[in-house]
Amino acid sequence: MVGQQEEQPPFTVWLDIVWKQKWLVLAFMVLVITAAVLFTKRQPRIYEATTQIVVELNAPRYMARQGGDVVSLGSGNSWNTREFFETQYRIMRSRMVSKMVVEKLGLDKDLDFLGVTKIEDPESVRVG
Repeated sequence: MVGQQEEQPPFTVWLDIVWKQKWLVLAFMVLVITAAVLFTKRQPRIYEATTQIVVELNAPRYMARQGGDVVSLGSGNSWNTREFFETQYRIMRSRMVSKMVVEKLGLDKDLDFLGVTKIEDPESVRVG
């Protein structure tokens, strides 16, 4: 009839079809999983990190209740505040801090960080 829809086969019929082709389905699943693992292993590892640094105007209290604040800029004028933050920024970007980070993390011996692993020896590449 024109107005009737075709009846969907029950779930057991679909399950029976898959069960008859179980080795083909299993081989396809193994192939897809193997391809995904190989693709993932061949990708370069990329590490990413983010951080936030909080620079506060109020100095920490090292001598509780006896000495008060070591140094406190408090709520000084905007010139002192701006100068304070610029000084802290310059300290964080200084060579001394960079050198301490490199030494602590051993980056001076890390060939990947130095980019040495990707350099080809010009002697080994000869045009014949």
